[in-house]
Amino acid sequence: MKKIIVLSSILLMLFACGCGETKVDLNEYVNVEFSGRDGNGSAKIVTDTNAFETFISENLKESNGLSTLTALYDLGSCINYSLSKDSDLSNGETVTVSVSWNKEIAKKYGFEFNGNNQDFTVSNLKECEELDLFKDIEINYVGVSPNVNATIINNSSDAFVKSYVNYNLDMAYGLEIGDKITLTANFSESTAEDYGYYVTDKTKEYIVEDTDYYLTEYSEIDSSTLDKLKRQSSDLIEAYFADKYNYKKIIDEITGSYHIFDIDTSLQSVDYNLINSYFFVNKDMSNVSYGNVYNSIFMVYEVKISDSNYLSEPITYYVPVYYKDFIMRNTGDVDVIVTEGYISNAKDTNWDNMYREVVTVNKDNYTFEEISY
Repeated sequence: MKKIIVLSSILLMLFACGCGETKVDLNEYVNVEFSGRDGNGSAKIVTDTNAFETFISENLKESNGLSTLTALYDLGSCINYSLSKDSDLSNGETVTVSVSWNKEIAKKYGFEFNGNNQDFTVSNLKECEELDLFKDIEINYVGVSPNVNATIINNSSDAFVKSYVNYNLDMAYGLEIGDKITLTANFSESTAEDYGYYVTDKTKEYIVEDTDYYLTEYSEIDSSTLDKLKRQSSDLIEAYFADKYNYKKIIDEITGSYHIFDIDTSLQSVDYNLINSYFFVNKDMSNVSYGNVYNSIFMVYEVKISDSNYLSEPITYYVPVYYKDFIMRNTGDVDVIVTEGYISNAKDTNWDNMYREVVTVNKDNYTFEEISY
């Protein structure tokens, strides 16, 4: 009978030593939250840290004088939860949470951890439809290439697009035909999902086209516009030589003497013909500086003056008529303000002098075409 008592005491002591670790089911402290839209949902592991730490604190045994905070940190850090899949999820899909831990650390503080793989069914993802953010967006071009400005016009009636989407262009100024510009839509994906949408394309590329541009070749000037220029040039030349003051200056220059009397222009005979044109294009169309132009033309007329009263023989005068800024409208029509044309001061009786003032002095900033008629 006495041996039995001793054995019982030994068993009790062994039980106390072998069963002193408190069991903790780690599955009880983990859950999975799902968010986003069906087909593109996300999963996130959520642990009930408060409940876990409360249980540990209440069942923690003293361990080598370590503090409770140290124990909580060590035990929490030794547990690792992982998901089999956390993105591109659809409702009804299954994801698995697995758990692992450091047994030695758990034992050090008097705990025995356990846990198994847990399956969770994806749910509550939002049903959304695809939204084209650029369907009702218009790019408006203002100006003349290569100096076009682009503005964004939002024609959408959708509440989300109107209120929660901001658009911006990577380039909006100083554009020319053929330039590629990118429009970017900025928005919150979660807000889009709240409105029942998902978006796949957040940028769209546009090519600058169908806008006005400055002509770069003489051949682009149509016959109708040329006729207008010729008519205006004829009017300018006739008016110029009909003016007594102008004619007197010409007579003075040719004869080398100053006439104080009134010149009678009715005695003169003036014949003129268009013989050459010089079409100029600025070498740097994208950066036309003050005082320069995008393009221009000098239409050179050969003017023959006869005046038996003042001239011993007929003279030939080379008269350049100047026009600038020829624009091709997006309608296909050439636009130039012919009434802004004028007779150049480069007019001269000497062809070389006239050519130097019209062509040579402009070679640094312009390319040119010579057209003979």
